[in-house]
Amino acid sequence: MAGSYESLASKLAAAGQELKGARLAIIPFDVPEGLPEVSGAEAAHKLHIALSKNAYYEIVSEDELRSEEIWLKENRDSEKNYALQLMERLNASLAITGKIIALKNGNAEIKANLINTSERKIIASILEEIPFSDCDNKEKREGLAGILEETAGDSLFLPAASEQNKNGSEAAKLCAGTADSSADTGSVCLFEDADKANKNTLNYSFFEIYYGLANQSSLNMSFSSDMGQINLGDFNLGLSGYASKFEFRGLETSAVGPIGFRTGFFEDKYGLDIGIRYAKYQTKAQHAKHVGSNLENYPSLRLPAGYAQISIVELSFDLLYRFIKSSFIDAYAGLGFGMSMTYVDLPHVKGYEHMYYNKTIDKKDEYDGVTFRLPVGARWKISNSVHVFAESSVEALIIREDFDWDASGGENCYKIYSFNTVAGISFIL
Repeated sequence: MAGSYESLASKLAAAGQELKGARLAIIPFDVPEGLPEVSGAEAAHKLHIALSKNAYYEIVSEDELRSEEIWLKENRDSEKNYALQLMERLNASLAITGKIIALKNGNAEIKANLINTSERKIIASILEEIPFSDCDNKEKREGLAGILEETAGDSLFLPAASEQNKNGSEAAKLCAGTADSSADTGSVCLFEDADKANKNTLNYSFFEIYYGLANQSSLNMSFSSDMGQINLGDFNLGLSGYASKFEFRGLETSAVGPIGFRTGFFEDKYGLDIGIRYAKYQTKAQHAKHVGSNLENYPSLRLPAGYAQISIVELSFDLLYRFIKSSFIDAYAGLGFGMSMTYVDLPHVKGYEHMYYNKTIDKKDEYDGVTFRLPVGARWKISNSVHVFAESSVEALIIREDFDWDASGGENCYKIYSFNTVAGISFIL
């Protein structure tokens, strides 16, 4: 029998090969119907002996575990997870929990989970068959009571375990995320199953809402004709003459937003989000930098406030890389792409005309646009259900519209370059 527990201990040590020396608590195992009431505590005691032989972990003594459980039974915070309070009291970052499973051949299996309790993550879930060797007593064979006979001498843990809980330890009753520990029957492990525990709190889906805290942006606008020229007088700036291309560069803007919502997920190091957002940009009053023909007599043009107004509704996508992940904070960077419907209004422009074909071009219209962005952000975990985050990004929005003037062609182009900072709240799904 000892060999089986030593084999299980060896596998548990191998699974935590990067955690040598970590402080470990062994929680009495869950016990099925038909087994003696203290079998779970006794099985944990035997595993304690087997693990202590190789001195791989710093194992919490059974006396200390029992003492802290007694203290917490009277003094615990009922609003917090009991099992995690116990681990904090024990100053232990690792726990072994599990259950005994009866087999038809009269043997038993021990399913042991090695858990990183600070990250609520199962490191390994190991199943080990424990053979039953005492076949003289049929009743014991059927009930697997031979598990109790394997260890000679008294177990320090057994008397207290049987007094405070018929099925083992108070901590063994709780799955992660459960605060209640008052039940007296039906113990379960700290993390009931590997498939449930592997829903790691470091990996999650989210829905979040955000708003722009700061936005520094500049706007370039160009108007060109493939054939013929544009009447500069239509731009309402006191200009006369014609130009094949007329362009403003680096116009200062004020901004509203971006404001939006998005949903996504993080899985290990990588994440993805998709969302919808709105922003509005308006030029400030300023002296404008410009390029165009026949403008030698106009070294500086004075633009009134709101000379150009651009509103966008955008469908955005981000691929994310999480370079810091912990139970408290995540930090990430990414690459984003967006497709926008953009409304452009030039209220001071008359509607400029083509020189030869007398074709008036609308001063306001709806356009399609694309956005490229590089976000960097961090999120702070207020609870398992709510995070707050801040994110900065460098962005380029390009709006380009081709149009035909009979036999000729032309193009309006708007480019917004911005540095955005947003903050928001995430609801973890």
